[in-house]
Amino acid sequence: MKSSFPIYLLPRQLPFLGLDSDQRSLVEYVSSSNAVADIVRKRAQALLLLDEGERVDDVALLLQLQPRTLHALIRRHRESGVRSALLQRSRAQGRHRHLALAAA
Repeated sequence: MKSSFPIYLLPRQLPFLGLDSDQRSLVEYVSSSNAVADIVRKRAQALLLLDEGERVDDVALLLQLQPRTLHALIRRHRESGVRSALLQRSRAQGRHRHLALAAA
């Protein structure tokens, strides 16, 4: 049975799969670094909270983000990894944004 609701309007809510130890170290560094843009730091904080088991709606409220923004962050993390999620870049977009994310 075909839905009359356009598929592109349905939210794509994927569960957050978590961070491995290397990813978590990188995200912790970025979340506390003054050398990165505020929005990148906010994305890092969101990933940490999601990794700790917080709900998307709670993280969105706490960080003053839209839930759909967090779902997009989760999707980028699943599809392209933590660096792409932090930089808001997916492989499909083909953008050329660079940020030095070196561990301390």
